[in-house]
Amino acid sequence: MKESRKEKIMELLAENEIVEKPYLEKQLGVSPSTVQRDLIAMEKEGLLVRMWGGAKRVPNVSIYKRSIMQEKIANPLKVIGEIAASKVKEGDLIFMGAGKTTLAMVEYLTAEDITVITNGIPQLEALAKRKINVFLLCGYFKEFSRSVVGRQTVKMLETYHFDKAFTGVRGIDKNYQLLSRDCYEHDIKKICIRNAQETYVLADHSKYNRTAMFVTERELTHRLNYITDFPWEGDCNFSQEMRGYVWYKR
Repeated sequence: MKESRKEKIMELLAENEIVEKPYLEKQLGVSPSTVQRDLIAMEKEGLLVRMWGGAKRVPNVSIYKRSIMQEKIANPLKVIGEIAASKVKEGDLIFMGAGKTTLAMVEYLTAEDITVITNGIPQLEALAKRKINVFLLCGYFKEFSRSVVGRQTVKMLETYHFDKAFTGVRGIDKNYQLLSRDCYEHDIKKICIRNAQETYVLADHSKYNRTAMFVTERELTHRLNYITDFPWEGDCNFSQEMRGYVWYKR
């Protein structure tokens, strides 16, 4: 089996303890028979347990305990990160969400007299190395994304107002609403949108036209700006900036 499919299946299992075959077929873009062969092969390696209609995670497999800081950030994320960093100006107070896409911003930041509030531990580490003022929110540790989440995180975040907020996203639906994998990520996004003068959604083109359980309210989309590596299909009004594209919805 291809290593790229194997890695993707492991990522999906890290996010969702159980994944169903139809979901894997859609995410991998392969046939049911290919998914079946991949699951059989990975079960033999001890990486998952097959079950009726899908597979479930094997506890304590080391690949689940990856560090995002140690991953190679793909070129599309660098394209997006460079544009996002250009929006930060001297004196700004910004929020930087967790995830690989926002992390890609850090190396491109040119403004130094800024303060960053984040719930991402890799973001904290990368910003501290740059000698940038950074504050980590409190909360429960989320191992897969190396972030902090929870009621306390949300409560603290509600007390801040930002010049700009930058957030990654699980996906974007056909109405350009933001999707989240859990209620805490969902609440963090809503607060950032409401409490920031400008909110930027960082999403590569593969994130468009997805579905999820948690969806931001449609009336909030007019406050969003989208940064991507390649324009999405539809009536989006993207303009090219640097190596990527930005859609200012206001």
